[in-house]
Amino acid sequence: MFITLQNVDELIYRWFNQFQRSLLITRIFRCISRSGDGYLYIMLGIFAMLLDNPHSKLFVATSLLAYFIEIPSFIGLKLLFKRSRPYVNIKGSYYSIEAADKFSLPSGHTAAAAVMMTMTACYYPDFFIVALLWTVLIGLSRVILGVHYLSDIFAGALLGISAALLAKLLIAEKLIYIL
Repeated sequence: MFITLQNVDELIYRWFNQFQRSLLITRIFRCISRSGDGYLYIMLGIFAMLLDNPHSKLFVATSLLAYFIEIPSFIGLKLLFKRSRPYVNIKGSYYSIEAADKFSLPSGHTAAAAVMMTMTACYYPDFFIVALLWTVLIGLSRVILGVHYLSDIFAGALLGISAALLAKLLIAEKLIYIL
């Protein structure tokens, strides 16, 4: 029997999808998912600027550049791959939130969370574990809530980390001036 990535994705999706039978789990993961809608990133940027430490401006500027790279990239990749949401392809599956678009690969929520996680690792490494756990929960929430396959999450994480590291490199090498 030949096992494809799609078969594995569907199997994992079905396993996570069963957790929606619990109203408590669904509510918790909706809140986690919503924390990745973007508002938290803005608040973290404002908080960093209020701290006014040596990394604050660089953290905010590099993060903005990373999102400037990540957002059009994830939109372009979704349009390139045009992978349908799992609840469209898998009969008997549930979804608990409305996705912003009809394509699932890569996960934009996970990509954005991975940008923030990477920026945190670069500028505030003491908070990296918290950022990592939050990013993992964002990704899992998208699978549990029925709008992504696990491979969408991995692709989003890779995209977000790549965008953040590219932004950091561009600024560090003075290929882009920000301050």
